[in-house]
Amino acid sequence: MKKIAVFVPHSIYPNFGGAVRCYELLKRLDKRFRLIIFSLSEKFEIKRIWDNSILIEYPKGILPTIMFFRIVKQFNPDLVIVEYTSIYSFFPTIIGKLYGKPVILDAHNVEYVFKRGRLPSFLLPLFFLNELLLSKLSDILLVVSKLDKKIFELLYNIDRIVVIPNGVNPDRFSNNETKSNCAVFHGDYNYDANREAINFILDLAKELPEIEFVIFGRDTNKVKPKSKNVKVLGEVAYEEIPRILQKCKIAVVPLFRGSGTSLKILEYLSAGLTIVATKIAVRGLPLKEGTHYYKAETEEEFVEKIKYALEHPTKQYSVIEFSWDNISKKLIKTIEKVINVRTKQD
Repeated sequence: MKKIAVFVPHSIYPNFGGAVRCYELLKRLDKRFRLIIFSLSEKFEIKRIWDNSILIEYPKGILPTIMFFRIVKQFNPDLVIVEYTSIYSFFPTIIGKLYGKPVILDAHNVEYVFKRGRLPSFLLPLFFLNELLLSKLSDILLVVSKLDKKIFELLYNIDRIVVIPNGVNPDRFSNNETKSNCAVFHGDYNYDANREAINFILDLAKELPEIEFVIFGRDTNKVKPKSKNVKVLGEVAYEEIPRILQKCKIAVVPLFRGSGTSLKILEYLSAGLTIVATKIAVRGLPLKEGTHYYKAETEEEFVEKIKYALEHPTKQYSVIEFSWDNISKKLIKTIEKVINVRTKQD
């Protein structure tokens, strides 16, 4: 069984979108490979996870980088996977290359583009340089959408890119529940795009007092409702998400920026919700406006489309092609190809 060292600059437990992606993909890789996973946590801990994997949880600081250096040397993996979501991904990539290991970089976003407008302009060249170096150093760059692939190609002139989209577990959801006149949105409140969407919904709710708006996700306990028809649940366990979604008729997704494919949209589709969303919210998915979702870009349009959606649900869209099981098959083939190429070179 081939060995893989994985560096994750956040928790792998699925309490926000990026962590869901890591958790679901790594759980499936565990069936084919021996994994040793470095993951951010509040305290240091080593434990076995799934069937063939070791999880090393670590607090922030320089220690994880030093430990990863030693583990790559002693574990002698056939491949290194680095989750690229921040500047923390730089040194693990360098460590993998120093030991002559093939490195796969999993880019959840195009960070340089994602940070524009969010950071002072003088910091942007640092993110550009970091992303350029990591892209050039990696043997394969994983991206979550065809659009992200094009952006990486244009920005950094690289062609070793494989699209591994975000996914969903369709079996977790059922469409048989009795649904009420409620609209739902969930996401990490620390993420700017989600925070903007939630604030938009708070204003929207005042215009639709007959509808209950349900909001949940990491740190949403900070949300201050402006009307009585807004219910904030706070952080919800991953296992509880289907139960909440299936009770609602509508998903309201006023996202105005972002990249890749949205995990929450796939979950709403799996739960049989009628989606009212901006065009950017359904990016990367082959959904037809008016058939699979209703498009809205302004508060007035959202009010109009939500009222219409209550009486005119959209057609169901099959998300089977975006199941984690199907997506992981492509990832496994990519990993095996990289390892086999390196083995032949050696």
